Amino acid sequence: MPRALRVSAALAALLLSAAPAAAQSALAGSEWAPEIIEGQPAPAGVEIFILFGEDGSAAGSGGCNRFTGGYAESDDALALGPFAVTRMACTGPAMEAEDAFFRALQSTRSFRRAGTTMEFADDQGEIVATLRQRNAD
Repeated sequence: MPRALRVSAALAALLLSAAPAAAQSALAGSEWAPEIIEGQPAPAGVEIFILFGEDGSAAGSGGCNRFTGGYAESDDALALGPFAVTRMACTGPAMEAEDAFFRALQSTRSFRRAGTTMEFADDQGEIVATLRQRNAD
């Protein structure tokens, strides 16, 4: 191998080894269902969840309507949305839970994850939702 090529290969290896590792998302590829929304238990039998994509997308169901948008995380900071939401009509506990879930998503500014449990908190640090991971091994 020519000397210049050896030096270039050695320099490239040195630069790659010194480069910081890409930040790993704590949420990418995970799916979560709320257990508690705004202090109230999530209603049984109502399909509410959020799925965090590998590409920064977020999608799910509020119980009546599906939503899609994005998310950004850094350490424990979390920004959700904006979300595009379908406009299906429903009533009763499903609609009440959906309204509460969408308010919780909108007010979320940080998260704390411990295994298969995660909490969303607002800008005051108040817990707005507690979720359980649905796709945990």
